[in-house]
Amino acid sequence: MTAKPLLQLFVFVLAVNAFYAYAAFSYNDVKQLPDFPESYYQLDSNGQIEWLKSRLDESPHEVIEYQLTRALVAQYVRQELLDKVAQHCIDVPPQELDFHYRTQCTEPFYGDYDKYIEAMVDIVQDANNSGQFEIAANNMASIGWRQSQAGYVTAALESFEMALSMAKDLDQDALDVIMFNTATVYIVNGDITYIKKGIDLLKEIKQHSLEVINRDPKNAPEPVKQNYILSSFNLGIAYMLHLNDNDNALIHFSDTFEYKTALSTEALSFAALAAAELGKHQQAKNYIAEHQDYKNGNIVKDTYLACYRELAIYHWDKTQSLSHCINLHPNTAVEVKLDLYERLIALNYQDVELITLRKLYKLFNEKLIPQLKSRGSKAASNTELNRLQRESELKTQFIEKERALKVAESDKRSTQQRLFIALFVILFMSILFVVLQLRQKQKLAQQFEEMSTRDPLTKLGNRRYLEQQIERELSLIKRDVIGGQKCALGIYIMDIDHFKQINDTYGHQLGDEVLIELSKRVNQTIRNTDLFIRWGGEEFVYIARIDSCERLSYLADRVTTAINSKPFKLSNNTEIEVTCTMGALTYPFIQNGPPPYVEIWSKLISLADAALYYGKRKKRNCWVVVNNISINEVEELEKLLTQPLEESLEQGKVSIYTSYD
Repeated sequence: MTAKPLLQLFVFVLAVNAFYAYAAFSYNDVKQLPDFPESYYQLDSNGQIEWLKSRLDESPHEVIEYQLTRALVAQYVRQELLDKVAQHCIDVPPQELDFHYRTQCTEPFYGDYDKYIEAMVDIVQDANNSGQFEIAANNMASIGWRQSQAGYVTAALESFEMALSMAKDLDQDALDVIMFNTATVYIVNGDITYIKKGIDLLKEIKQHSLEVINRDPKNAPEPVKQNYILSSFNLGIAYMLHLNDNDNALIHFSDTFEYKTALSTEALSFAALAAAELGKHQQAKNYIAEHQDYKNGNIVKDTYLACYRELAIYHWDKTQSLSHCINLHPNTAVEVKLDLYERLIALNYQDVELITLRKLYKLFNEKLIPQLKSRGSKAASNTELNRLQRESELKTQFIEKERALKVAESDKRSTQQRLFIALFVILFMSILFVVLQLRQKQKLAQQFEEMSTRDPLTKLGNRRYLEQQIERELSLIKRDVIGGQKCALGIYIMDIDHFKQINDTYGHQLGDEVLIELSKRVNQTIRNTDLFIRWGGEEFVYIARIDSCERLSYLADRVTTAINSKPFKLSNNTEIEVTCTMGALTYPFIQNGPPPYVEIWSKLISLADAALYYGKRKKRNCWVVVNNISINEVEELEKLLTQPLEESLEQGKVSIYTSYD
């Protein structure tokens, strides 16, 4: 490199670093900005994009421009408009400590392995140095998953090991996600040692989930039950497909049966073959009969599950057709194909064996050979990088030992030589660091991330957090209702009584303390699986899974009692009596209408809000529950929201019951 390009490189590096070192605002400034108005969250995705673009056209202050751009980029990410994302991120690069933003920025690079890994490694390092260990652990696991997909199995296993070590002090839910991904890579790609490691990880998840379920079986959180079912199913697969241990496979498959989920139904097919191979034909027949005509709806999965049942029947009925096994869908996973072809060849049935060998030969030529060559070249490249890294480490160790020796000998000349070498190494590493930083800063120009999901005052989730979580909650209820389970979602909105008077009398600082104390009291009262968020101002929204109307009013009583049972002790020895009024209803609200399961939630909050203000007009320090009487369509619900609740009561559209009745 000539002197001029080198000078240009340093000037550009200094300019990029100056943006982060001397920017007119910081990420903390962005987090302190007020949230968007309520009307924004009532818009659909396209409406929110237009709203954000119109505000950006007004040329706002750079901090607000950053906030608006982050939100706009998040919308474009959801719609996978990555070209627009890249342009906006070039115009307004994300802040260095904005880790969620930076993590999402790596998605456009996902197809480019090297770019993706480089960006993610930088985020992991920065997050770890900043004490954001959960972000570091999750991103390290994402690196491992991408490496496994690219064929770098050894590197992937090492990355997952590192992610687990980072996550050892995190909460169990975050740890379980990493452990699931790690176990999958261990079992699918590892040798016998790593298969057993993967099984041990799944057993740990299963045992932890079982302990939580046994504490309160009726109210065990749904995600914990799902973890228990999935870990049991995956253990059964690991023992059956990878260790040929049908006895242990049956034990774990059977642990899924009592939950009657889609996964437990699929487990019946695998369990039927495991039982048949153990000579337990009647048990296998029972599993097949229990499976009946279940269809997953996925032709790939339905076909190979039917094949496993055909193989089971073949153990006692040699006339059984193996048509599904012969006609596996082309998109069937290689792991499943290899297992089934191996079992078909072992039948020693001439026609089936010949067909299977041909299919295995085709699989070998079309899938396995290209994968082996690809992984071989990648492994060679990886080995060369490791060799160079090891050489560099050895050189550094040698220099350090030489320096120590010369200092011990008090040889001034030799010490100066060692010092010169050390300075040269430091200079070299500094240049290397600058070049790496340059590459990172260039990539940061294309990165983006979701807006902050936490209210800075109360540390509760904000509206965006609810928007991200509510779809999962509604989907769980939808599935349970369709499955015939007695399950619903309680939707509550509460408002502090006379909060303006508190601010006017005691000042806004004590008003903020009231909001913080209320948040603490409610959080100590509700379950970990419930959602409690700051809706705006002195309004809060509470979402809880319930199994009856009595439970709905019980939780309303419990929360309001936690708030008004004793005075709020604030600074300056001030004590204030604080009460709140609450409106509530249950979801599903329209029992027989069309299923807009996700879109309807904001309308239900608006109806609960109408019940809240009905309570304020009547009494305050109370709760009001709205019941559906004759609303059968979403359009009727929307019309209901345009008129006072009293008018809807008179028309017989809804009814209410309250804490003061």
